[in-house]
Amino acid sequence: MARAVVTSSHRPSQRIRSFIKDLASTFKGFTRINRGKMTLGELAQYMFTYNIGYALIVNAYRGNPGSIDVYVLDESSMDLVKVARLWISGVRLSREGRVDQCMFGRVAVDPSRCFKDQCFRLADLLARITSGSIDVGYSRSTGRITVMDREKQIYIKFMKENGEECGPFIKISKVAFYQ
Repeated sequence: MARAVVTSSHRPSQRIRSFIKDLASTFKGFTRINRGKMTLGELAQYMFTYNIGYALIVNAYRGNPGSIDVYVLDESSMDLVKVARLWISGVRLSREGRVDQCMFGRVAVDPSRCFKDQCFRLADLLARITSGSIDVGYSRSTGRITVMDREKQIYIKFMKENGEECGPFIKISKVAFYQ
């Protein structure tokens, strides 16, 4: 069972397609789809058919990833409900940082470097999407998502068990929660 589908807004740039591929390949439970002309209603039907709970839609800003809309499938109404929007101020793909791509089966979310409420809420959302746990140690997880506050931004880093960085590095400038 896939936990989330990762897709883009219509007509993505090559950099956005690379970011989606990088992000989707980080977790075994993530599925990447080419959205094409698919509407949100059709995406909801796809998610219901394949038993997928979350959708991450990457939107463009000047050809780069500008934001990620997080939706949850409401099975009673067959609708996608927006739960959060993450405004991206920067992305480093794994090939740009010369780091390996990740493939996590289980993951722990580490909010130990969070100091603001938005950072803790984002860590909780990431744990729900990945079916991971909020944890500061590496107990029985195959990987770690480190969420941290730095000045006015939130950084998301993916780490292997041995502490090596892997996957994309994401800088979030603002987070809005809708529920």
